[in-house]
Amino acid sequence: MVTVQAKGAKAAGDKVGEALRKRDGVASVSPTAANKEDDTAIFNVLPKTGPTEHKTEELVRELRATAGDLEQRTACRILVTGQPAMFIDFSQTLDDALLPYLGLVVGLAFLLLTVVFRSLLVPSM
Repeated sequence: MVTVQAKGAKAAGDKVGEALRKRDGVASVSPTAANKEDDTAIFNVLPKTGPTEHKTEELVRELRATAGDLEQRTACRILVTGQPAMFIDFSQTLDDALLPYLGLVVGLAFLLLTVVFRSLLVPSM
């Protein structure tokens, strides 16, 4: 799903949808639907592959990169979301948190063993 925020969002969404339709890996793009104020519009981009396939992940990353270029040309804000995008974002969040978490666990374990055995040599073995 792609969300477009701009004044005249329906027209901007149509332009963005047309540009995304030309990307490799895109099976179809649904018609743009805008709210009453015409400041937000949404449409679906369906990939040719399944939601958990690697090519779909690449397509989401490519669409997000393309969205950055399109934002400058159409003067609107473009957000790419949906199940594959959430998987990518969640995975990135876990990857970012892994090293600090492991550092905290190892550090606390080292501290606990140092206090229990009253020695720096025992925990470091």
